[in-house]
Parts: sequence; structure tokens; C-alpha cells
Amino acid sequence: MRHPLYIFSEPTVPSYGTIGEIYQATFRAMGLASRIAAYPTEDLPDAPRGAVVLHNTLGFRFRPVPGARNIAVPYHEWSRYPAAWAAHLNRFDQVWAASESLAAVLRTSGVTVPIRFVPPALTLQPPRRKEAWRSKGPFRFLFVGEPHFRKGHHLLIEGFRRLRAGRHASLTIKTSPDCSWTVPDKTIRLIRSRWTRSRLDQLYARHDAFVSASLAEGLGLGVAEAILARLPVATNYWGGHTTLLTPGGYMRIAHRVVPQPFCSQPDFFAPGQQCALSSPDAVASAMDRLITMTARARRAQASCAAHFLEERFGIETVAERVQRALAE
Repeated sequence: MRHPLYIFSEPTVPSYGTIGEIYQATFRAMGLASRIAAYPTEDLPDAPRGAVVLHNTLGFRFRPVPGARNIAVPYHEWSRYPAAWAAHLNRFDQVWAASESLAAVLRTSGVTVPIRFVPPALTLQPPRRKEAWRSKGPFRFLFVGEPHFRKGHHLLIEGFRRLRAGRHASLTIKTSPDCSWTVPDKTIRLIRSRWTRSRLDQLYARHDAFVSASLAEGLGLGVAEAILARLPVATNYWGGHTTLLTPGGYMRIAHRVVPQPFCSQPDFFAPGQQCALSSPDAVASAMDRLITMTARARRAQASCAAHFLEERFGIETVAERVQRALAE
């Protein structure tokens, strides 16, 4: 590639930094050198004319760099993108969506510049693979996600408490130090700390299944990492998850599509926003079905999911998408 390549990632949201690092690893695997930095909160720095700049930030902060080829990389969860944010994206040369669902949301929300399904390669640094699917002792469920209401921790915890096999199961929730709530239940382990990538990678394989009751995801990195670790997954089939999941590769949690009931900030809201709401009973039902599956069935499900994900998000497939998008 002849022109310099830059990645600006949102510094206030840890998952955005992770996405920026995964894009940089993708470019590196393609033989493309790139520079990565925190997204500026003040004026954007100058870039050489013709440079390619990926902007991986929150919707209200998208601003193109003058003289550069600007590519917006939004990670929006709900079914509508705020109109003011869409206007920001329409000043860019391209938008790269990490999921087909997000691409559709942006188009119906008024984004008119070219939108391409160009996710990063998710398979370059996979977690340690699970090697045994027969549960030893209590069945161990895992969820990894920030302590935000959108992640559905309340639904997951209540669903876990309603398990018919509850006395023979445990739940680990790996979240961040920002978590201000506690769980007064000895069968639920709450980890509120930042872990290194290598330490987190070991966590998945030590559990029997991954379960997410998230109301909405732009992609769903936790689900993707669990799949790559060959961990059976239970979650809804909505939003970004629809790009990650394949029939026979997960346990579906039933959901209803409802109006998005909360918003962290008013400018994040758009009329008509919806989300996927699963009842605690639906969460419990999916978890119960995972427990009662045979070890062979859990292994087959995990293998099916991993094969699908590796095919769609492997470096060979992703590199072709990146090259086509840059060539435009």
C-alpha cells in the first residue's frame, strides 16, 4: 500500500481499543504497516495527503481528517442510528461495518456514503481451545462483558437463579472495575478487574458454556471469542449475533423485539430504536438445555460454530474484503 495507514480508536470504551488492535493485527497479517492511537478529543491531527484513516469511535465524535481518505468504523448496537450521527458519517469516504446487521441499520438510518461489510480478522489471536466437553462437577457458565444494562446481566443472573439444575451449576461474570454492583450469591462469581489478554484467553476453556442475554450487539466479541475457544454458546439471534452464528452452532435464547427502553445519553437515542429482550425464563431454558446435552453434542455444536466463524472471519476472507474496500 503506497499511502500511510492510521487507526484512531475511542479511548473511553475498552472494547473500541480492542477493535482497533484487531484491525491493526489484520493489516499486519496483510503486510500493511499502520499506526494506532487514541481518538483525539480536540482537533484531529494533520495527516499526509492521501493517507487512509480509520476512525473507530462513538457516533457523535466522527470527524474526517482533511486531505485524507477517511473510513468510519462505527460499532452501534440498536436498530436505529441517530440522525445527527448519520450526518457525521456522510462526510466520510466509506463506512466499514463489522456485521451485516449493522450495515443494514446504517443504510435505513440515512447513511448514504458507501457502506461495506469489512470486519477485522477475528482468528489471528484466538483464545486457548477447549479440549474436553464433559462437565466435571457443577456445570460452569461464563459471560464476559462491560457492566452496562445493555449486556443483560440482570436477565442472565435471574435466569441462572431459575435453573432447574441450579444447585449443580455455577456462573462466572467477567466484567471491569467500573462495575459498582455486587451479587450476593455464592454460586455466582463476579470478577471486576482488568486482565491481560493472555489471562483472559485462558478463562474460556475453563468453563463449560458461554451464555449471553445481551439486548443488542454491534458484533459481539465475547460470543466470537467463546466460539473460537470451542465453548458451547447460548444467546439470542439478533443484531450483530446474526453475522456470527449458524444453525446447529449455538443454543438459541428466545427473545422479543421491543422498543429500546433506556438510553445512557439523550443524543445516543433515535426514534424507533429496538432491542432483543429475553425473559429470565427463556435464559434459564437455554441454559438447562446446554446442561442436559451430551458431551458429544456440545462438542459438535462448538465445532460447527467455530468452523463457520473461522471461514467468515479468517484472515484470507477478511483480507479480500479489506483489499477490495481500499481499492475503491
